[in-house]
Amino acid sequence: MQTVSYGVGDVIISPEGVRRIICIKDNVVTMVDMNVSKIIVSQLFTDEIGKNIASQCWQIVPFQEVNIQIEDEISEKTMRNISICKDAMNFFGDELERYHRKGANDFVKSVCEKYSIGKTTFWQLFRVYLQSGLDGRMLYDRRQFGNSKNVQYEYTKKPGRPAENHVYAGKLLDDKDREMFDKAIKKYKGNPDATLIGCFSENDKQYDWETSKDESGRTIVHILKPSARQFYYYVKKNLTSEERIKANTTERDFRNNKRILVSDNLSGVYGPGDLFETDEQEFDVRIVAEEDRSIEIGRPILYLMIDVYSRKIMGYSVGFVNNGINGAKNCLLSLSDDKVALCKKYGITIKPELWPSGYLPARLRTDYGAEYLSKEMARICAELGINHELVPPATGSLKGLVEGTFHSSSAPTKFLYTKHGGITGRKEDDPSEDAILTMSEFEEIIIRTIIMHNALYWKNYPMTKKMHEEGVIATSTCLWDFGVRHYGLPKQINLTAFRYSLLQPLKMNLTRKGLNFEGLNYLSESAWFREMIYSSKDKKDKVEVRMDTRDITRVFIMRDHTLETISLNTNRANQKRLSGSLDEYRKARKEHLKTDRDAEVLNGLIKSNTVNAVAEIIRIAEKQRVEKNTKIDMRKARSEEASKRAQEQLIVPVENNVLLLPDVKEPNPAEPMITDPYTSTDDVLEDGLKIFEKLGGEEYET
Repeated sequence: MQTVSYGVGDVIISPEGVRRIICIKDNVVTMVDMNVSKIIVSQLFTDEIGKNIASQCWQIVPFQEVNIQIEDEISEKTMRNISICKDAMNFFGDELERYHRKGANDFVKSVCEKYSIGKTTFWQLFRVYLQSGLDGRMLYDRRQFGNSKNVQYEYTKKPGRPAENHVYAGKLLDDKDREMFDKAIKKYKGNPDATLIGCFSENDKQYDWETSKDESGRTIVHILKPSARQFYYYVKKNLTSEERIKANTTERDFRNNKRILVSDNLSGVYGPGDLFETDEQEFDVRIVAEEDRSIEIGRPILYLMIDVYSRKIMGYSVGFVNNGINGAKNCLLSLSDDKVALCKKYGITIKPELWPSGYLPARLRTDYGAEYLSKEMARICAELGINHELVPPATGSLKGLVEGTFHSSSAPTKFLYTKHGGITGRKEDDPSEDAILTMSEFEEIIIRTIIMHNALYWKNYPMTKKMHEEGVIATSTCLWDFGVRHYGLPKQINLTAFRYSLLQPLKMNLTRKGLNFEGLNYLSESAWFREMIYSSKDKKDKVEVRMDTRDITRVFIMRDHTLETISLNTNRANQKRLSGSLDEYRKARKEHLKTDRDAEVLNGLIKSNTVNAVAEIIRIAEKQRVEKNTKIDMRKARSEEASKRAQEQLIVPVENNVLLLPDVKEPNPAEPMITDPYTSTDDVLEDGLKIFEKLGGEEYET
């Protein structure tokens, strides 16, 4: 009988697969499957194995040692791997087939904690150890033998799997192909709208074509060009992920949406009131006029100002002007409003802690909007002691808190605007016809939305260790209170100085008429104002005042820390009913000055016509003059001339003995009223030119 010998480490090849012997005990052989990525343990009796090997159904391959010299110089990581596997063998012992038994998970967890590795790493090391025949040398750290990635191989045919079609089957790359790849990559990197396959396909004309016949006699065309898969592989090896992303985006988009986030928005923020973010957005709803709801007046502009530390919305403003300094001023002004009284106006009762009032930020972060880049905003921030921070253009994520607030605060109620003026973007929807909200109703919605926002729990707020120790809940009110306790209250608003800073500075001439500015005249009956006029030396002193440009009926002067008011002089006829904004007044005044200039032309024509007529009268009189005037009996001649002129100027002419009065006709509403024949300056000029042409001729009758 043939003797069969085998031992631990030998490999058995059978129709069922390839397995390595890892343990022989009590006529039981324990084996582990090879060429698999998981541990599969099986057991057989020695007699059964011997019969299969003797009958040549199975084949035995003796254990072969791997020629790896690691005894002299072994790495720390290799020793760790061997210790892990030995600990595992000690735990499982002779029951390797029950490696998933109860308690194995607790053992694996303890080993992972001991050696600071993951469960996947543990099972991978243990599998390699078993499949190697319990040879610890196979657990060596391969990095100590150098890196083989830089080894250059000499290929005789195109590597990789065969092409799926015959046209672009690919080829063995040469220097010409790599040069073409580099040109395509350069073009791809230089154009954000380009695609890799587009840049690659532009070079088809540089390559030859080849035809062949298949077994059925069909002609097959081959392009002797690298395949797209080869090009993609080359790009992956020669372009980093960052370069590929930059190639498909502009520099601004990359900086805004693709940059690595190295911190959160609380970086460098020191408590409540340290940093406010502000921005504006055109709301996706159309509103109607207060007086006539049938008139649609457009989309409102919403300004928000939010405290970065506590997430509280501190100020707001609604209006119609986008990127306007007045909208930004109104948002700042709302910081001083009594929010409890404001909410009570709309029937809402809140506690002051929910919506604080009267605090200024140390820093204000905005984008590059026109209103924030204006000299007026720079002046306001300088006077209020606010450090103005500008984020780069097209980087809204650098003030992402206020940007996200616009969406998060409106999202819960956005569906309610559908069919009620909401803008959905669908062509079949016309928000102009469905608009129903007025500006006051929209403002109430915004106030309720702000209250909702300030009461929310912020799930992803980056809580500090101190917050956890004190049991702080991530709501805006709790975060504000925690910040005040540890960092102090923000800078409080001095109402007089605050409002004075938000007014527009103007310089006006001081004369006996008071303060004069672009045709406007302001006067005060107070003694200090009269003294200021009398003490003026040249009567044309320049005085700096402040004005709310939305109301021209008054201006303000800061005097002894008191805001003094100087009103428009309504004793002057042209200022009795004057009101409105400065822009409206300037527009009307511009039209009036244009009328004055046009009327000056007409005045010149009328004067010229009169001069010409008088000159003609004198010319005719000169022809009829005598050689010498006499003064003989001048009194008698004057009396006769007066009597003659009196007969020519009788109140009732001689031929009419009875004075008939005209009939008084009652006005008929159906008949048009007589109106001013001149409807515009052009009509006046046209009639004036006609008069000039008639009077300017050589012959005319008086």
